[in-house]
Amino acid sequence: MTRTNWPNFDRLFQESEVIYQVTFERDPSLFWERNRSYLMANESAYNLPIGLILGIISSERSWGELSFFTVTRGEEVVGMAMHTGGDKPLNVTKLPSLAVEALVKEVVSRGVSPEKVAGPTATAKLYAELFRHHNGGDISVVMRMGIYELLEVTWPQNAGGSLICAQPEHREIAQRFAEMFVRECFPNDPAPIEHSKDMVKRLLPKGHIFFWKNSAGELVSMAARNRETPNTTTISLVYTPVEQRGRGYASLVVAHLSQLWLDRGKRACNLLTDLTNPASNKAYTNVGYRQISESTIYRIHS
Repeated sequence: MTRTNWPNFDRLFQESEVIYQVTFERDPSLFWERNRSYLMANESAYNLPIGLILGIISSERSWGELSFFTVTRGEEVVGMAMHTGGDKPLNVTKLPSLAVEALVKEVVSRGVSPEKVAGPTATAKLYAELFRHHNGGDISVVMRMGIYELLEVTWPQNAGGSLICAQPEHREIAQRFAEMFVRECFPNDPAPIEHSKDMVKRLLPKGHIFFWKNSAGELVSMAARNRETPNTTTISLVYTPVEQRGRGYASLVVAHLSQLWLDRGKRACNLLTDLTNPASNKAYTNVGYRQISESTIYRIHS
C-alpha cells in the first residue's frame, strides 16, 4: 500500500527525529525503570499501564510477545507505549503530536501491528490516523472510557447486607456473573466464556473477587480488585444481575470494596467506565469517584 494519500508523512517523520527518540525493548523490568517517574506522576490516570507492567514483572499476569516503546526528548521521558501481544491494544500515554509520529515510525519499523490502540483520546486518535495513513484501511471507535479516582468513600444508604470475599465454592456464581459482565460490557468479544473464565481463574484464588450479600443472604452484586499500582487499586468486574438492579447494590459493593483497599494502605482507588453507560457511572460517582481523564480505544481496520 502506497502513502500517496498523505504525501508529507515521511517529511514529518524526518522532522520528528530531530526532536524525539524512541527506545524499543522487551524487558519489562528495564522498561519500568525507564518510565517509573513519568508514569507515577499521574498514577491513577495511568493505572492500566502501571498495573500491567508490575503484574507482568511479578508474574501475576500472563502475556504474549512484549513490545515496549519509550519516547524521549533529550534526557526527558515524554511518553510511552506498550503491547502485550495477541489481540491486545497498544497502550499509549499522552504524547505531543511530533512524538506520536516518531512512535508510529518505530512501531512500523519493528513490525508491531496491533489492530487497536488505547490511551488518552487525542493521542490515541492521532496514532490511529497516522498508522492508517501508513498501512491503509480505516479507523473506528471501539469504546470511550472515563478514568475515575476515589480518595474518600461517600457512603450509600444500606438497608442491610455485607461485603464477602468469594471462596472456592463461589466459583460457579462468579463465573456466571463474569460472563454476563463480559457479554454486556464487551458485546463484540469473540470469546466471552473463555475470557470470563480466565478472569475468575486469575482473581478468585488470590481473594480478589467480592460479592454483596443482601439481608436475605443472596449474592446480588459482584466487584473485584483487578490490579494494583504502588499507591492505588483498580476496581473492576462490577456486575449486578438485571433482576437485582435499581436497589443500590452496585454502589454498596464498590463503596465497601474501595474502603477495604484504602484501609489496607492505598492512597486512592480507580476504575475505568464506559462513558456511554451513564447509569453504571452514577453508581460510582454516588460513592465518591470523580472522573480525572478520558481514554478511547480505536480499531485500525486493514
